[in-house]
Amino acid sequence: MILPKDKDYRARIKLVDTAAELFYRQGYTATGINQIIAEAGVAKASLYQHFTAKEELLVAYLEQAITAAFVRLRAQVLPLANPRDQVLACFSLMAEFMDGHDFRGCRFQNMLAEVPASSPRVHELIQQHSIQMRDFFAELLLPIACEANADSIALLYEGALISCQIHRSLAPIETAKKIVASLL
Repeated sequence: MILPKDKDYRARIKLVDTAAELFYRQGYTATGINQIIAEAGVAKASLYQHFTAKEELLVAYLEQAITAAFVRLRAQVLPLANPRDQVLACFSLMAEFMDGHDFRGCRFQNMLAEVPASSPRVHELIQQHSIQMRDFFAELLLPIACEANADSIALLYEGALISCQIHRSLAPIETAKKIVASLL
């Protein structure tokens, strides 16, 4: 797909990419609009041309993160030969991500902890990601008639993510992976 290369579009991309990095690294509430503008290297007018509020920028970040997460998962997992290996690979990818990001945690869980319930669109996107992850496990397990385990596996997946962040260790992921292997 060829993306538009006009100045406005590039400014929007810079803003979302910069916000994504800052929101993940230092948190939503600790990240100010002026910092995003400065680090993106765009004019303040560019920000307000694309986003009327910081929360709209957060929504764009979460939408981008959902898409990127499933593109990466599908690319890494679907080429594997059998459904069991595909599901277990999701846990291995999670371990790589956590280890490579200094145990900062899940983008979605982190935002859930920071954003008030008065932000329904943000909460809807976080829930959407969780549901899509559960549905992805069900899709992977369909060929071996184990899709009924998708809820349990999704719960183990999300629990391992938060436990890994809390303990700054990959051990919770490995434990969850062993439990999942025993389910399959």
